[in-house]
Amino acid sequence: MGKKRRVPEVLWRLFRNRARSLAHTIMSLITQSPPSKCRCKGCLVCVSTENDMSFLIQPDDPSDYRNLLHQCFVVVNDNAPPLSDLSLDNRWPQLQIVQRTIEMIISEQPVSSNTICSGYDKGKRSSLIVELLTDSSWSLLLKRVGDDVMIYLLKYSSIFLPLPYKKHHQVAGPPY
Repeated sequence: MGKKRRVPEVLWRLFRNRARSLAHTIMSLITQSPPSKCRCKGCLVCVSTENDMSFLIQPDDPSDYRNLLHQCFVVVNDNAPPLSDLSLDNRWPQLQIVQRTIEMIISEQPVSSNTICSGYDKGKRSSLIVELLTDSSWSLLLKRVGDDVMIYLLKYSSIFLPLPYKKHHQVAGPPY
């Protein structure tokens, strides 16, 4: 997979070893999930076990996608339920998944409790965060992990996207 990226200092101080790269977070979620629903038609647990990370990272992947996987950091919330469905199904495009997840969060809890809802315009169904989470790299990730894992990440984790000068911008999770 290449060299391991060091967790940025500020994230390490806040979260210690709970802060992981997006790639490591996905692999951790998959390997911790019970394969109870496996009827193996190519479920994510079996695909990742058989091929290690090759389902997630492939030799011809664009550099922006690789950077997202290695330079975006994620912290799964303490109160997150276990990830129970690991289907590779893609029923919706990334834009609709982000919009629906935000609208689900807004209907379940105060808007201020999750930064993914910041600046969300219900009429236009858009925000700066929606734009950041729907570029081509996120769409490729969706194709690799499926709707269920993507929704889980957006709803139950804090996501920190890389900015220049080793800074990060939080786009999901409780504000820190």
